[in-house]
Amino acid sequence: SFPADAFVTPLDAAGSLQNIGRHTEQGLLLLGIASREENPPEGKTLAIYEPPVEVLRFPIQPGTNFVSVGEIKGATIRGLPYAGRDTYEVSVDAIGNLVLPAFTFTEAHRVRTKVTVEPAVGNATTRRQVSYFFECFAEVVRVTSLPDEADPNFTVASEVRRIGF
Repeated sequence: SFPADAFVTPLDAAGSLQNIGRHTEQGLLLLGIASREENPPEGKTLAIYEPPVEVLRFPIQPGTNFVSVGEIKGATIRGLPYAGRDTYEVSVDAIGNLVLPAFTFTEAHRVRTKVTVEPAVGNATTRRQVSYFFECFAEVVRVTSLPDEADPNFTVASEVRRIGF
């Protein structure tokens, strides 16, 4: 369902769902999401964005702001039919040192992303992400808000991911 040069990253903490991405000279694209297994017990997931969602533009630099919209039609989410529209509002708003237990990254770029999910049936929801990217390592930290968080500087997270050894 995806091009040969696509790559996968975990979408959920359990690792049962995967983001399908593609790296281009212009940026990073999200092609869709899929179940890690072809027919998992909770039901198959296969959702393809048309067009792919631009989640990062190169070069990554403070002051970059953009909106990218992906439509999903004829998809399956955990075995159920799905259609909708996802809007990604992305801004690179800072650069600086990022200190983690095993590493210190200099010139880490802070990228804020607000994702609005609008299913064809049901209510829209939003979530916010704050990610830190560092050259050659890609995303080294991601903090995700609770659903429908209004404050871009949220203080309660639903998930925190970081590089570590």
